[in-house]
Amino acid sequence: MTTGSDADHAPYTGGGLDGAGFGVVVDPETNVWVGNFGFSGTGCATPGKGNTLSELSSSGDPLSPSAGYIQGAIDGPQGMAVDQDGNLCIVNFHGSSVTEYRGGSPGRAVNFTNGKILRATSG
Repeated sequence: MTTGSDADHAPYTGGGLDGAGFGVVVDPETNVWVGNFGFSGTGCATPGKGNTLSELSSSGDPLSPSAGYIQGAIDGPQGMAVDQDGNLCIVNFHGSSVTEYRGGSPGRAVNFTNGKILRATSG
């Protein structure tokens, strides 16, 4: 039943959360990954920076740095998917690209653009 009240442990802050919610996934370790688009709107005096990812534990504790993860060509992150090996794929709205954090590691970021996206994922 929807009541309009906050979810358990809310509000979520830290780890670079900024204009979040377009892409959210849970990895095999039950950590939550959130794409930070950085939008602004009514009640938001300062436009967000966006273009980062946040990682939270299953209890909502931030695991990413205070500015979020910036590795890879993160540019307007929206859709995300994670596989059983923890490989995280992020669709970049502004960059027309996909960034993969291999094994869920921002330090192992790989970027795919335009035609390279289909060739890299189809074989």
